[in-house]
Formats: sequence, structure tokens, C-alpha cells
Amino acid sequence: MSTTKEVYALAQNELNRRRLQAEQKAQALRSRITKEYPRALECEKIMHQCVKEFTVACVSGSYSEELANRIQAKSQAVQAELASILHEAGESVSDFTPQYTCKKCNDTGKLANGLCDCLQELLTKYNAKEFTKTSKMT
Repeated sequence: MSTTKEVYALAQNELNRRRLQAEQKAQALRSRITKEYPRALECEKIMHQCVKEFTVACVSGSYSEELANRIQAKSQAVQAELASILHEAGESVSDFTPQYTCKKCNDTGKLANGLCDCLQELLTKYNAKEFTKTSKMT
């Protein structure tokens, strides 16, 4: 019979596999799209620049509503352009980021207040399998 540690490791390995698969799928799409559509990479860089610009404005004390609105408008325009590029390529914006199985914990199994339901479900599943195995042996 597996120990509690072994069952936990099985469940954690499954979550790690799911998380890695989601991240690799998004990264593969990102790589393909930015290779086929170089403007997509430029759009991402501009969006990161907008975040940096906004952060610097907040930290440095140069924040103003006008500046925030300008940065937001620029970011939204570039996001719309990227969405258009993805649509042209037959892809969706959501696929450009990892699509985790569990939206609560992003397939980590952990939340700020403890274990996520997805990890609890896997632990129950693997414990039931172990129980069934050992029951057949006796």
C-alpha cells in the first residue's frame, strides 16, 4: 500500500504535469505566432512597456489621470491589434496565455488558505485507487 507521502506525490505530479502542459502549449503558440507575425512580438513589448511606464509613474510620484488614461489607451489599442493578429492566425487571445485546468490555483494545488479543491480531489482519487488495490489483495 502506498503511503500518504506517495499518494500526495502522485497528486502533485499530476498537477505539475497539467501546469507544465498548459504553459508549454501557450509558449508554443506564442513562439509560432511571433515567428509568423513579428508585429505580435512588438505588441507584447509595447504592452510590457505600458505596465512599466505606469508603475514608474506611480512610484515616482508623476502619476496623473491624464497619463494613466494615455497609457491605458495605448495598451488597449495594442491589445486589440494583438487580438486581431491572433484572429487572423485562427487563434484566440485566451490561448496566448496558459489555460490551466484549475482556475483557482493555476494547477499548483495550493491556495493562500490551504489546499485547493483540485488537489483534494486528486488525493481522494489516488487514495481510492490504493484502497481498491489493497482490498483486492486481502
